Amino acid sequence: MESGAGITLMHRSVLRSAWMTMLNRELPLCVMVILVTHSLSASSPASPLGAQIVALAAVALSYLRWRNALLSMIVGLAVLAMLTRFIH
Repeated sequence: MESGAGITLMHRSVLRSAWMTMLNRELPLCVMVILVTHSLSASSPASPLGAQIVALAAVALSYLRWRNALLSMIVGLAVLAMLTRFIH
């Protein structure tokens, strides 16, 4: 889908729906911190540190763009999965 300001991943009606707004508001930042801390822990990383840093940057940039924590986490996980598959 394309809008005047750029490409969107989800239709605006979905992003502005009541359940998405509630989920985005209730999804705490601590969940992201836990995910980042876990992925950067020294216990047998499943993906290289560089790929994790790129995925973290994708999360930050997508959150700055869309202000949607759930969508940003999905973007970050997708980027990490693609990079991990590409590297291995």
